[in-house]
Amino acid sequence: MRLSTRIFSSVSAKTFFVGAVVALAIGAFTLTGVGSLNQLDSSTAGSVGSQLISMRQMQEVLQNISRQNQGDTPQKRNENVRQAMNQLVEQKVMIEEGVRLGFEANDVEVANWIKKIPAFQNKDTKKFDNEQYEKFLKSGQVTALELYRQGRDSVTLDKYYQLLSLAEPMPAKLREETEKRNKQEFFIETAVLNLPEDKVRVKVKADAVAFSSDAKNSELLKKTFEESKTEFSKPAQVEILGLLIAFKEANRAQGQALNRSKAEAQTLANSILTKLKSGADFAAVALESSDDASVKTNKGQLGFVDKTTIDEPTALAAFGLNKENPLSGVIETPFGFRVIKFVSKRDAVEKSFEQVKEELAERQVAQGARAALQTQLETETETILGKKDPKSLDAFIAAQGLAWTKQIKPVGPSSRFVEGLGSVDSLLKDLFSLKSPGDVIVKPAIISGKKYLVRLVKRDVKLDTAEESKQKGLMEKAESYRAVQTFVSKTQKKLVETYRAQKEIKENPMLFANVE
Repeated sequence: MRLSTRIFSSVSAKTFFVGAVVALAIGAFTLTGVGSLNQLDSSTAGSVGSQLISMRQMQEVLQNISRQNQGDTPQKRNENVRQAMNQLVEQKVMIEEGVRLGFEANDVEVANWIKKIPAFQNKDTKKFDNEQYEKFLKSGQVTALELYRQGRDSVTLDKYYQLLSLAEPMPAKLREETEKRNKQEFFIETAVLNLPEDKVRVKVKADAVAFSSDAKNSELLKKTFEESKTEFSKPAQVEILGLLIAFKEANRAQGQALNRSKAEAQTLANSILTKLKSGADFAAVALESSDDASVKTNKGQLGFVDKTTIDEPTALAAFGLNKENPLSGVIETPFGFRVIKFVSKRDAVEKSFEQVKEELAERQVAQGARAALQTQLETETETILGKKDPKSLDAFIAAQGLAWTKQIKPVGPSSRFVEGLGSVDSLLKDLFSLKSPGDVIVKPAIISGKKYLVRLVKRDVKLDTAEESKQKGLMEKAESYRAVQTFVSKTQKKLVETYRAQKEIKENPMLFANVE
């Protein structure tokens, strides 16, 4: 978890706040008596005091960690689970402390946090757009309550860090140089180290042939085939158009059908059938008359059906149709009266082992083949980068089927998120190694879980060597101030230990059944 960068002016100030914060924390335990839930349900991964850690939060953090910590062994998975839980516990401890000490975010602060989210900004006015906000909520990615809780936790956390990071102003000269440095912009281009799918397919096919040629592996494939035979067997199917006239007693009846008797429905269906026989367009009639809720989007197209995918009366009628006799009569079903029209037919399919042997083998070797190619690509990339030869690098990029993509917006020390890339925090420390157009960061940068090559197109503020040296010296001095990071980190660690000792931290045992 990244702690906010704060600067203390002296060791004495730091010492004072250590005592103050720890004392406040201990006081909070004594006065509040707030405790975690004794039991955690299946939707809760853990709790820290009154702060719950949901399984959804756990899954999100675990996915990020798994992308960075490659490997799919049980031990690696268990390590990732433990790491994810520790990160969330550390975060929730700080949030809980903020709440107990009176720094919990209020509704206005949370609303302002939500309004500042880039995804909710109008591209033209750069202001909060309620329509974008509502559209995001309707997407189902997160509920309004979950978004509110995220904002509340984020603001509370920030306010508590401000308490830990009270500091005197940065010296004027240092502030001037820092601001100058922060105004620099780097226009870059990136090449994501993705494997071209055509190369992956070639590798998978070659490995599959080698795999299946081994007698033991062939027996394994036969066993797999027997266990999944139904996957390779499909019944005959008929593609049809259909419309439904429901009545109030029919299953799933709704709308106007609730005011219609069975006799009225049958009469209406017969009149529609007469209209269709006279040459009326089926899709148009279905759109106008059908009580099937899906008709507005599919215009009566029911696709390929058999007795496993549609009611039996309709399936039986469908298999009695053909090109010469495409239109059914009125079919009585549990859902009402249906009329259908033949479109095409698909014969039954039952593949033999020999027909699917190659496909099964490819499934067995696909993951390993992809991993081997990825490792090879990354190894060759590191070798090319080590040569520091632009021509060799471009030739390598072309040979691998990769391509450079120019980032429209510049990246700088104040950047946190770049459209098309995501969070670029991991990139910032290497930006100043790019001095001239064509310079490449000496190792792939991990951005949002993917590995990128990063090359400089243009540096907006060009500094001479002497000036850069001066900047470096000043920034080294600034870094010494940032030793407060160590103080905040130690405080956080101490609080976690205290919470554990007070049994304020609960973890769902089902997550760690195979960990310890």
